[in-house]
Amino acid sequence: MPEATTGGLRLRLPVELRWADTDQYGHINNVAFVRYAEEARIRAFGLPDQPQSADPRREPPVLAHLGTDTFTITGGQRIEYVRELPYRGQSVLTEVWLSRIGSRSLDMDCRIVDQDDVEYAIATVSLVIMDVASRRPRPLTEEESDRLRRYLGPGVTFR
Repeated sequence: MPEATTGGLRLRLPVELRWADTDQYGHINNVAFVRYAEEARIRAFGLPDQPQSADPRREPPVLAHLGTDTFTITGGQRIEYVRELPYRGQSVLTEVWLSRIGSRSLDMDCRIVDQDDVEYAIATVSLVIMDVASRRPRPLTEEESDRLRRYLGPGVTFR
């Protein structure tokens, strides 16, 4: 569900915690947070080369605007764990937006929070815009950059 914030539109999506996400200490393992950010990215921003996988009842995913001749790859990611998240059979919310639109890449930021907006982790994922045919990075068009700007907001602040 989109949420208007200062500086850009943020998308908030629930992600179910799984028992398998826990470690021997009974809290969510650090690797699971990377999966949560990935799940949020795919569900909110989509796969540009597979728009048919999107729910037709909703607005097309953000990256579907890039067209089927485009895909993205993860160029890098950074995650910071803010506090321990114990497993209690609950879901968390992932809040995602773009913090940078470059000529051939994007940075997507993510906050993982609970229903009361208590923050558990923050992340930034750099996505490279790729051409399907050449398998090489390609520049964003001016129209594509314009469409993405509505999701552009300030980046997360790491310690």
